[in-house]
This record gives sequence, structure tokens and C-alpha cells, in this order.
Amino acid sequence: MNLGEQIRAGGPRVVGAVGAVVFALLATLAAGLYSLTESQAVALEEWIPSSAVAPDAPRRSSVLATDGSVIATFGVQDRVDVDLTDVAPAVQDAVLAIEDNRFYDHGAIDPVGMVRALTANIAAGGVEEGGSTLTQQYVKQAQVAAAEDDDDVSRATETTISRKIREMGAALAVESRLDKDEILERYLNLVYFGNGAYGVQVAAQRYFSKPAKDLTLAQSALLAGIVRAPTAYDPIKNPDNATKRRNVVLTRMAEVGRINREQAEAAKAEPLRLEPTPLRLGCADSPHPWFCGYVVAEVRAMKSLGSSPAERMERLYEGGLTIRSTLDPKVQQAAEAAVDDHIARGHDIASAIVMTEPGTGAVRAVAINREWGEDTDAGQTTVNYALDRDQGGSAGFQAGSTFKPFVAAAALKKGIEPSKRFSAPSSVTVDGFTNCATGRTYPPYSVGNYEKRSFGSLDLASATARSVNTYYVQLAEEVGTCAPPELAEKMGVRRADGEDLSRVPSFVLGVDEVSPLRLAEAYATFAADGKHCASRAIVGITEPDGGELDVPGRDCDQVIPKDVARGVTKLLEGVIDGDLDDRTGAKMSLGRRPAAGKTGTTNDATAVWFAGFTSRLAAAVWAGYPEGSRPLKNVRIGGQRYETLFGGALPGPIWRDAMRAALKGQPVRDRDQARD
Repeated sequence: MNLGEQIRAGGPRVVGAVGAVVFALLATLAAGLYSLTESQAVALEEWIPSSAVAPDAPRRSSVLATDGSVIATFGVQDRVDVDLTDVAPAVQDAVLAIEDNRFYDHGAIDPVGMVRALTANIAAGGVEEGGSTLTQQYVKQAQVAAAEDDDDVSRATETTISRKIREMGAALAVESRLDKDEILERYLNLVYFGNGAYGVQVAAQRYFSKPAKDLTLAQSALLAGIVRAPTAYDPIKNPDNATKRRNVVLTRMAEVGRINREQAEAAKAEPLRLEPTPLRLGCADSPHPWFCGYVVAEVRAMKSLGSSPAERMERLYEGGLTIRSTLDPKVQQAAEAAVDDHIARGHDIASAIVMTEPGTGAVRAVAINREWGEDTDAGQTTVNYALDRDQGGSAGFQAGSTFKPFVAAAALKKGIEPSKRFSAPSSVTVDGFTNCATGRTYPPYSVGNYEKRSFGSLDLASATARSVNTYYVQLAEEVGTCAPPELAEKMGVRRADGEDLSRVPSFVLGVDEVSPLRLAEAYATFAADGKHCASRAIVGITEPDGGELDVPGRDCDQVIPKDVARGVTKLLEGVIDGDLDDRTGAKMSLGRRPAAGKTGTTNDATAVWFAGFTSRLAAAVWAGYPEGSRPLKNVRIGGQRYETLFGGALPGPIWRDAMRAALKGQPVRDRDQARD
């Protein structure tokens, strides 16, 4: 049985016998420490390392959108530090009155306070008042906050004389390093106020939805009263107890002259008037969990945050970082609304969209028609279908005809004119593809058009607008097996499993499984006149002391000639706003705003896509069954039945609506003038 248990069990007799002796010993020790010479104090300070005095407590990190709004918070403790000048004076007065009214008058240890506490405890027949100074309490709270396991917590809180002696020494060292205002500020930022709120700023938000600087006298007294027993005085669950404790604090403030009795009585008469803000930590509680997941993936890979993914995640959860992301709230809202409007959350068919800014690589939106969570029976998932597998995404989905523009780009780069014509029958067999590694010829490869449709002689523009397979496989044969995938990789495309793209005849029909992120990145390269910029979700990270960490900057390279990129753009504009009535993207027009894009449907209809861009924004939309093997046939979405789902039927309208809303209010500019 430890000291505290002995006192509580024995009542007045033990307090009188054991308690008096212990407190007398501690008071004597405190007086001795209090009267140390300067050289002795310095020696004690050197003996006690800074980490043992008051280790840094874990602080939460915040992820911000481009407008400064918070889109996610991470932490093992919900804590935000503020300057003492940003804490209402009433809060400071209330805490000092109830915890250590003589804080500014005594040193780290207060023998007078210990004797007063001893007298009060003997009179009460139990432990009713502590003799610890605010500095001692700060030391104890700091060591608890920095504890790595239960043993550390026990050492910091055990009711033993040895622990009390260590606490006294550490408090003395703290006061030799920090002035009183600094100690009070750190204490207020550290102490636990219940309901997951660490520090006065978070407590003010948790209970009253306001900053600490705006707290009233009654609210300040309530928070000060919670500290002693956060569960017993929880104003949400135990409002009566919390009110009584608040009034005790107000009475004490009046007794010590920090307020007058009239002020105390007026504050006591006030109701609690709580306006709670719930605790929200991690992507699960983010309003934009899928973009949040992308930020976490980048943090995990960022070398400036640590030498390993585990260290980087520790910095995220405990380092108090402010992470400035690329998320644009207007674009994100447009993406989420478009996905949700076209296919309800919880539908068996999933859809994901990524929207990227050409010329910068800044990802402005990520949305999926799924709730973030682990309850799969309720349709939740933590697999981010918008990203690659090593980013928390899936193994990807076959891209279908959205890969045809890479073949077109390789053809234009090789000098093949858009007027190049091929006969496009319902099916064709080609035998001129060669293996990039060995130089050997592939076996004959047969391809057919949708619904076995036959065309006559076509040029590149009409074949692109109609997405004619038999034309494109002949074009791919002439371009060669190697050039299109090499070009696509330079534009940012890779398989979602991290492997290189396939060098096979069927590349032209999009047999590689990719993520919406990579496809949007590649189409943004076309929009930026052939300048590829690596996708990124983070533009800056600020540490608690204001220092800036190194983050990957804008990483852009001209990977295809400008005239080639513009040539492909012109072809893809014909898909949306061309003259052919049977163009596949006819329903995706953005009106007066020039737009380019391409539908994509796999041969067995297991995945459908639309990827496209304007000069300001590029986006890729995927839809399909998450397992990726079920054909999208005989499906019903939003009351409409589809015998077979195509890229122009679901992903295309999602893309169109997202782009219209995201670009609303933006001037419509001529593409060529804007790029010159």
C-alpha cells in the first residue's frame, strides 16, 4: 500500500501520525532545497537533465487547405499551444487561485504551502489539499504527457517520497531555466481538461467552441475547476458536479482578491452554456478523408520527417506540424458532389475522381463514393481507390481506351501526320509488334471494335473521336511497341502496383492497371503543353517553432514537344466538341470552355473511365466494382438500367459536372493565347 492509500485508508489517525511525519520531512527538505546557494542550485540543475525536467509533450498536427481551413488533425493527444497573451486573464487568475495563488511570490518549492496543506489535510481527516507548486504540477504533467508506456506513467505519478523528491528537484531546475510567465504558459498548454482536450486552447474549443482568449469569467472558472478531476467534473457528463466545482473556484478567486464578491456571485448565477465541438483526429474524422489519405501517404514517404516511415508518422502524430496542402475547397466540393450525385455512397459500384492543376502538379481534389472506415458490411473501406497501392490505394484498374492518346502522342512525335489513314474494319489482326527486350516478333494480335462496328478509311482525328480499336492497333504497330509506354511513363503513368507499364501489343487498349491519380497526372501533361509535373499534395510544413521543413517542390520537366502535346489536345477536343455525331464524349461538353478528353472502357467492361482537361484543370474518373473482375453489365444506377456501362455513361458525366462546378467563375480563355 503506497502513501496515498495509507492516508485514505487510515483516516485522521494516519494523517496525524504518518501524514504529519511525511509532510514534515518533505517540508524540511523543501526548505533546504529552497535555500540552496547559487552554486548548489547550478550543480543540482546539471545533475537533472532537461529531458527529466519537462520533456516536450506530444502536440497535434494540422492539415490545411489552400484557404487555411483545417481539413484534418492528427495526434495522440489533441493539443494546440498558444502564447500566454492569447489566454484570457480570467483563465490565468482562476487557475492560479485554485492551484497556486502564491505562484509569483515563491520559488519552485513552497514550504509555507506544504505546511498549509498539511494543516488542512489533518483538519479534513484525509488528503484534501496538495502542497505542490504550479511548477511541480507542471513537471509531473509534462512527464506524464511524454510517457512512452504505463511504467513511465507510474513513475511520474506514484505516491512515494522518492518520487516527490525527484519532482522537487526537477521543479527547481525548471525555475532556473524558465521565468514564471513561461512556466504558467507551458502549464496551461499542457494540462488535461477532460474529453480528450489537452491544453487550454483545445479545452476552450471543446466546451465552448471559442478560442481561449475569448473565455468569460464563468467559463474560465469552469475550466480551472476541471483540472483536479477531469472525469468527476466533466461538464458534459456531470454538469451538476462541474457547476459546483466552478463555484468553488469563483469563491476562491474572490477570497484571494482576484475578483470581487459581486463578480463571483454574478458568474455563479450563469448557466454553463456549453457549445461542444467534438474531438476529431485522423482521416476518419476529416471532412475529406480520401484527400487526407493522400497527404498521409506523402508524409510517410517524406525523408525530411525521419529516416523511416515509422519515424515520419510519429512526427505527424506528435510533432505539432502545420501541413499546408494543395486541396482547393471549391474544387474538392465539386468533385465530391459530382461523384455522390451520380452514384450513391454504398452502391456496389465504386467511383473515384482526382483533379490536378496542369503545370504545377498540385492535386486539388480527391473524392470517392465511399465512407472511410473499417465496417465493410456498411460499405465502408480504407482502401483509397484513387491512389497507387503503396499510397494506401488498390492494385489499380485497367485503363481501357484512355491509353490511346499515348499512342497518338508517340505517333505525332515520330512524325506521323494526323491525316494518316487506316482502313478500320470490325476486326483486324496485326503481326508487326516486336518485343522491346528481345527484338523478337510477337504472335499475331487480333482486335475488334465495339459491337463489331466496321468503319471505312479513317484519319487519326475521326478514329480518336470514335475510339476505334482497329485503327489504333494499326497505328500502334507502326509506332512500335516501346515508344508509347516509355512516353506514358515520362508523363507520370505507372502501374498502381509500382511496376513498369507493359510493353505488349495490347498496351494501346489499356491493359495496365493504373490509378486515377496517375492518369490525371498524365493528362495534365497534355494540358501543360507537354510539361510533366509530379503530383503532390503538400506544399509546405511548419514546425511548432516556426521553422520550415524541406518538402518536395514543384518537379516539372518538358517530356514531349509542345507541338506534339497541342496536337494530341486538338484530337481530344474533337472527342468532346468535335463535329462527328457519334463521338464518344459528346455529352461531356463544358459549353464555351474548350475541353479535351477521352473515354475508356475495357474489353470485358470491368472498368470504365473518363479523363480530360482544360488549360486550368485536369481530371480522371474511374468507376467499377472494387474487386475489379466483375463486368459492368445489367447494372442499375440512380434508377436507370444499363445493359453495359461505358466511359461516356457514368465517368464522363461525373467529370463534366465536377469540371463545370470547379471552374465556375473562372474566365474562359483561348487555349493558344493562354499558353504562348
